Amino acid sequence: MNDVKPVSVAIVNVGSGDWSGIYVDGELFLQGHSLSENDFCKLISKYRYFHSHIEKIELTDGQIESLGFSLPGNLNDVRNVL
Repeated sequence: MNDVKPVSVAIVNVGSGDWSGIYVDGELFLQGHSLSENDFCKLISKYRYFHSHIEKIELTDGQIESLGFSLPGNLNDVRNVL
């Protein structure tokens, strides 16, 4: 019997295209100037089971500036600047 629970995924992008990140179950998985195919392969190989909906959040340059030009460890901190 498979008792592995699916994880929730959120992808955060800055509108200028300068920064992106992936959150898994509300915690930062990775961030950088872009998300590559390799990044998604790491995500899939580590977690394997996902909820069917992937949340997408778009931040403005002002919002990422208010976060110190870096994504915080917790997704709720991102939501607080929306």
